[in-house]
Amino acid sequence: MRKIEVKFEQFTQKDIDEIYHKIETLHAQISNDDASINRGKLYIDRGELYAQIEKHSEAIADFTNALRCGGKNETALCERGRSYQEQGKMFEALGDFNQAIDLNPNSGMAFYYRAMFYATNGQYNLAILDYSKVLSLDAFSFVFAYY
Repeated sequence: MRKIEVKFEQFTQKDIDEIYHKIETLHAQISNDDASINRGKLYIDRGELYAQIEKHSEAIADFTNALRCGGKNETALCERGRSYQEQGKMFEALGDFNQAIDLNPNSGMAFYYRAMFYATNGQYNLAILDYSKVLSLDAFSFVFAYY
């Protein structure tokens, strides 16, 4: 899975309106009483939208709800870790990245986010180790780890 990161200020008003519309749609789906709904996935989808518009508290709440609904989920842990990092909650961020790696030791995404975490915090030797792991796992999807 390849994600492109975009900062909130780069969105047009139309983009922002579309994101809020998607958030409202997901809210309605989550609120539905239908037992067959995969609420965990819906929470992850909505959390990712909140993170895109830098509403990290809401994103963290949704990723946490996703974990409560469906148990351990590498995507929810990685994305919650990124939102924690954006809020300056480094201990929580690293904990989520480590849990995602424990859950799936072959997760290029988890190693990539942890490598970015280490690089951001000046732990370059650890970052290099994780970037190398990313490239050994999924060099095609994470070719930007070279840069």
